Amino acid sequence: MCNKKLIGTKNYEKPIIVSLTSYSKRLLTVEKTIQSIIRQTYQNIKVILWVSHDDKNLIPASLRKLESEIFNIKFVADIKSYKKLIPALKIYPDHIIITADDDIIYSNNWIEVLLKEHLRYNNDIIAHRCHRIKFDSNGNMLPYKYWQHCVKIYSRSILNFTTCGGACRAF
Repeated sequence: MCNKKLIGTKNYEKPIIVSLTSYSKRLLTVEKTIQSIIRQTYQNIKVILWVSHDDKNLIPASLRKLESEIFNIKFVADIKSYKKLIPALKIYPDHIIITADDDIIYSNNWIEVLLKEHLRYNNDIIAHRCHRIKFDSNGNMLPYKYWQHCVKIYSRSILNFTTCGGACRAF
């Protein structure tokens, strides 16, 4: 992706919500991911780490120290990976929401790149990375291992399946 500043970015009045979840095994390492997100070139953001109530006592002190106006840890029922989207949609229904993964270090312009594409295609879900769903000759969906992984073609398709690295959508 390009390293240039985002051209034509409007500074949205509402902060962009960057939403991710983590669980017991990754809570000790998610701090690096959080730091890569809060150090983005686009700064009008609010980063929320959704953690299961069951893991509340497993939050390391170093992660707690990062909490600020930009970064919050919130506790919710354990609905697995849906924790990063469902609660954010309920609390921030009129915001742009970017989902992130807890095991990736993001480039400093990651949000800018997603927003640039969002400005071009504001009715679409924008993904940093996706796979393409494939079908057999009878029209049946093939198992995941046969899908086209890490599609590099920038195209609109209902067959694109967003994977790690984030997705952006204004709801």
